[in-house]
Amino acid sequence: MLAFSAVPGLAIGLGVSKLLGSLFAGLSIQADRPLRVGEFCQIGENLGFVTKIGLRSLELQALESLVKIPNSLADEATIVNFSRRVRFSSPDPRQGMEVRLQLPADFSPFQLEELLRQTRLLIDDPDRLHGLKAESSLVSLDNDSGDSKTLIVFVLVELHGRPAYLQMRETLLVQLEELLERIELYEITIGDPYYTTSEQLVRVPELLRCAVNTDPCLNCVNCRLLKISACSYDHELEISSTHRLQDDFQESIHRLHQRFIKVLAKTNIEIPFPTQTLFVESPRP
Repeated sequence: MLAFSAVPGLAIGLGVSKLLGSLFAGLSIQADRPLRVGEFCQIGENLGFVTKIGLRSLELQALESLVKIPNSLADEATIVNFSRRVRFSSPDPRQGMEVRLQLPADFSPFQLEELLRQTRLLIDDPDRLHGLKAESSLVSLDNDSGDSKTLIVFVLVELHGRPAYLQMRETLLVQLEELLERIELYEITIGDPYYTTSEQLVRVPELLRCAVNTDPCLNCVNCRLLKISACSYDHELEISSTHRLQDDFQESIHRLHQRFIKVLAKTNIEIPFPTQTLFVESPRP
């Protein structure tokens, strides 16, 4: 009987203990003031704007939803206040922003290097980010998503409020998606049929290089006979671009493909068509 009567008391005691823990943690947060309403912070794994600080919990407006964090957990978690990171050097508010993009699994080392290089150029170009210039930035790769890698971009920018934050994030995401689309076209494979003579094969790399370098905004980084496939000798080109606008780059690639066709046609080199063998079941007698 004594054991059973102690159960409700134990449950009540645990509940009161958690409540008191949250209350004391709330008082600690109010006293130490590691964060304030309206500031952009990371609390543990949660990233967003602080919208409310109560005695028992605080609320964080993340990108996807509103997160409610007990003060006891917030008090024990690592708190990164991006709005105060550079307050000592400037009175203007600074907010941190992190963007992660999963990359195609077949990206080559050359494409990864170009992606990192051009992402850093993008971050340093305020004209492409609607006039917003990053005070500091970090661009890196992570392979925590299995076979494919993840592009990580962190920027610290001067922003005023959540609408400006969302606009900046949308602009950055669009620019990064366009950059990914561009990098995918940085490797081009052109096949030459098996009946191509050895003399013609020797000329192919230089012909393709000249076709690329005709455009002042394109550069042929490398051109080599990559492999011998089922129906062709495959040459791979690695190119880079200095185009600022995605539409200009796509138009440039369109003209480049036309030059490839003309150059190969002048030297009597055809682009092979892969064939398919269809197995049809014979009708029964």
